[in-house]
Amino acid sequence: MRRRTIAIFMLLAAVVGGLFTGAAPAVAADFSSRTAGISYFDCDSGAALIVCTATIDGTPPFGITWKVNGVEQPFFRDSSTLRVGCVVGRSFDVQIAVTDASGASATGRTGGVCRRIQE
Repeated sequence: MRRRTIAIFMLLAAVVGGLFTGAAPAVAADFSSRTAGISYFDCDSGAALIVCTATIDGTPPFGITWKVNGVEQPFFRDSSTLRVGCVVGRSFDVQIAVTDASGASATGRTGGVCRRIQE
């Protein structure tokens, strides 16, 4: 359980760190030749939170929409991360929809059960 706790806190630190850093111009240039896609999408739960991250491919800027249990999460619009509270023991369903500047789009969906960290 201690390893899982550490892993979740490391994930949260990475998410928070990612909010304060931008992509370097060379990275953005690499994406310009791709079509919209989600190359990585994962959600995890712990401490009564759902934390999701996605890596988006395509031509920036991206339009990103998140839904949790069918309800849009406007605070996280155009963000590649999502962090929302959940009720321990209840299932959740997370959806992401991405559109890039060229109009190409992609979607992803996952679910799980809200958990509490126990040490």
